[in-house]
Amino acid sequence: MDRDQDDRGPSAQDRAPAPHEITAGSDNDLSPAGEGRGRALTGPEVSAESIVSATAGASESADDRAQQAAGFTALSARQGLEGLLGEAVNSAGYAVDLWREVERDAPEQVGALADALRLYGVRLAEVGRYEAAAVASHESVTLSRGRLADTPRPSAAGGLALALSVLSTHLMRLGRGAEGMAAAQEATDIARTWLRDGTWAEGGEDGDGEQESDVALATALGNLGLHLRQDGRRQEALSAEREANDVWRRLARADDAYKSDLAGSLSNLGIHLAETGAPAEGLAAEEEAVVLRRGLTAHSAPAHESDLARSLSNLAMRLVENDRWAEADDASRETVEIYRRLADLLPAVHESDLARSLSQRAAIVAHERGPHQALDPAGETVRLYTKLARANPEAYDEELARVLAAEGRYLAMAGQPREAAGALTAEAEIRRRLSRRLPHHTVELSTTLERLAGLLDSMQNTDGSAAARVEAVDVLTEYAEDFPAQGAPRLALALVLLSEQHGDNGDYAEALTTAERGIAVMRGLVARGEDIWRVDLGNALANTALWLAGLARDAEAVAAADEAVELYHLPPAQGPRLPPQWLARILRLKGRALSRLRRYDEALAVNVELAALLEEQAALDPAERTTRELADVLAVIGSMTCALGDTQRGRNYLERALNAYALLTGAEATGCTGARVAVLLELSSLAARSDDLTQALAHVEHAELLCRDMPAELTPGQGLLASVLRRRATLQARGGSPSAAVDSSREAADLLRRRVENGGGAKTAVEWAEALRELSALLVVNHDPEGALDAARQQIAVLSAAQSTPPTVEIQDRLFDARNHLHHTLRNVAVTQMREGRSGISALQEAASVMTAFLAALRGAAAADPPKYEPHLLAAMHELAVDLLALKDFEQCRVVAEEGVERGRRIWDEDPLQGHWLGLMLDLLRDCRRGAGEAGPARAAADEAVAVWTRLRNEGHPAATDARVAEAVTRRAQTGGPP
Repeated sequence: MDRDQDDRGPSAQDRAPAPHEITAGSDNDLSPAGEGRGRALTGPEVSAESIVSATAGASESADDRAQQAAGFTALSARQGLEGLLGEAVNSAGYAVDLWREVERDAPEQVGALADALRLYGVRLAEVGRYEAAAVASHESVTLSRGRLADTPRPSAAGGLALALSVLSTHLMRLGRGAEGMAAAQEATDIARTWLRDGTWAEGGEDGDGEQESDVALATALGNLGLHLRQDGRRQEALSAEREANDVWRRLARADDAYKSDLAGSLSNLGIHLAETGAPAEGLAAEEEAVVLRRGLTAHSAPAHESDLARSLSNLAMRLVENDRWAEADDASRETVEIYRRLADLLPAVHESDLARSLSQRAAIVAHERGPHQALDPAGETVRLYTKLARANPEAYDEELARVLAAEGRYLAMAGQPREAAGALTAEAEIRRRLSRRLPHHTVELSTTLERLAGLLDSMQNTDGSAAARVEAVDVLTEYAEDFPAQGAPRLALALVLLSEQHGDNGDYAEALTTAERGIAVMRGLVARGEDIWRVDLGNALANTALWLAGLARDAEAVAAADEAVELYHLPPAQGPRLPPQWLARILRLKGRALSRLRRYDEALAVNVELAALLEEQAALDPAERTTRELADVLAVIGSMTCALGDTQRGRNYLERALNAYALLTGAEATGCTGARVAVLLELSSLAARSDDLTQALAHVEHAELLCRDMPAELTPGQGLLASVLRRRATLQARGGSPSAAVDSSREAADLLRRRVENGGGAKTAVEWAEALRELSALLVVNHDPEGALDAARQQIAVLSAAQSTPPTVEIQDRLFDARNHLHHTLRNVAVTQMREGRSGISALQEAASVMTAFLAALRGAAAADPPKYEPHLLAAMHELAVDLLALKDFEQCRVVAEEGVERGRRIWDEDPLQGHWLGLMLDLLRDCRRGAGEAGPARAAADEAVAVWTRLRNEGHPAATDARVAEAVTRRAQTGGPP
């Protein structure tokens, strides 16, 4: 009998678990499969009568006990074929116990005991008890090794080779690949040592020596090939499998009984060929295997139909590798049909085969007809493995986890993320159980958690994704302590992913802490010679630079970027060459950090280096993405150069950026519209500063065309257009076209209003408010005071609606400015009305009311932050006192002025540069006292005002000029006169 290397669970047949069952870490339903060989691994052929005798009462005779042991071995085989795996384990265990008794009395039976232990290990592995299987197989190897030492005969050598082959399989299952490889290599070496030119060294023992020697060698070579494949040594694996295939082919030519083994070898050969770049040869090998098994099935269908289904499954894989999906679909359909029929007859034996074939079919259907069509076979697969795992978790938990992962993928691709997350959550729970039993499954658990985190990210469930990534880091941290070689690389990646999530969530401090852990692990990997980690270390340092910059720790950010750049410039002999795109990212981050540190000359040099790198890349590969990045950097250089005073050179860089943007097409062109508009507006500003208003307006009109050409569904385009229209309004007003300026400003404000109404947020609301303020100012110039007032009032309403709870300082300050602007607009309206012969009183009263409310808000702000807001508070008091004086409300004016005088004295003591506020408030106090007819208090205020202004002038205060002092003296002289 033989065994295909596929991704199904343990077989119920009497043979060693083939190494192909080991698919740790793989969740790919289209992963390569292969076959193990089993004829030489099976127990002895025993009649039904001996099986019956095995259940008879115990006997004192050694021969009887030996017969009973052989009977239990055969019974175990029969039970395995019928799917009674637990009973098969018990029967094999009884056989071992009996052989131990026999061997104590007859030591020459040590070979039989070793064989029984080997087969007992096989049975244990079939129910997932891999640790116990390894223990039994290890004892079998020890006994076989002793037997060969005592009796150096070919049969003893063959027994040891087979025992080592089986042990190697169990070790691989346990994640002990290096030990398994050593056992497989030793088995091969022993088989070669005892084989000379196709004959046993001493000429054969049973008349069948040559065949048995070939079987031992082919079996060992096949297992060695699978271990080499698992270790990534694929060319060596292919060589071993070619040799094994040659041996099986020789055996099959001599005896048809070995055709099934040859078919299994051809399947494995097909895998190795496909994995080493020869998929067509691999397909040819698998097609030959199917032909062989169809022939065997025609002669003995019940015995070989399962093997045919297995070969068809492998054929489907080879067809996929050759991009012949329709034929793969047919092969997988036939596989399912055969296994479904067999499962109906013997569910305990073939339900796992049916589940495996459905898993493969789901993968092929997903590719051919889409993920929605794969949900039915994938769901049936999960249900079957759930049933199997419930009865035997140790044997089927791993398979259940794998198919849950596949179902999760299909659900996610089919647009059912919530259901996909449920599948991955169930998978993670199974992998937690597996990792507690077999530590190497921790790696698979971490992979599942990362996939779950990615899915939860797409569902905006950041808390859930963060929890999954934290768990992945926790389990890998513990695993890496016990298995540093296997655990450290995965831990490093998990830490990087978690740090990136913290960074994306704006938690730079936590991102930095996590990244530093990952960097420490990667430094260790590089230090021990794993230079491939230089790339990931560089990326982590780049992220660190980004987050340090986000924490305003720009000097440290520059240091991290410098270390990353050093990694890039290391000679290739010291590790893999990092990609230029990676260096570009580092330079971009470094340039930004230097700019924030105001080290502009260094920042400019870094950006020039970045531009040169991108130009080199664009010349080698003119991808639009590289062109876009180059244009962005040229724009930054242009802006920076202008800021450093070299406007002509800066203008040249900005124009080069525009030319680069113009090369872009499609989505890239649309995506860079904002950047192009920014460059045009900057060029417009440069032209305006040179008084070239014609050129300035031309740049703005170009920007306007770009914005109006943007698709209507791209709402950011409205914001860009609003910015352009606001700039145009400024230039039109400066050029003497106030009416046109008002039209542009009004359109900008209307665009921003629509954006806010469509959910634009606080930032857009602030832009709208600023546009309304500009509109208000232009309406004043355009002699439309009522319109100016409406715009100013609307500005306050917009900012008030945008203010959050608790209030933000930015919007609070803008509200203060907006109220001040409304106050000045009302005062201008009052003056205009007075000039036109109207009273203007109502406008002045509203101005005083606005300033009173403004003053109340400022009092609270000044209490919280006196240095910032106290001067603004005094300015507001001064403005309100002026309004009240104009309204002849002398009493209220006096109250405000006296408070202003007290605050002015205090602020002068704290900051001499603020002393002018005391002089201004004393001037107002003098005027309101005089207006109320209070000559004495008015004279006292006038005297103090003269003294204050004189002292300020003597101290060199910029506001206290000789004219100001003279004015104070004059007004003091007038204080005794009429109000």
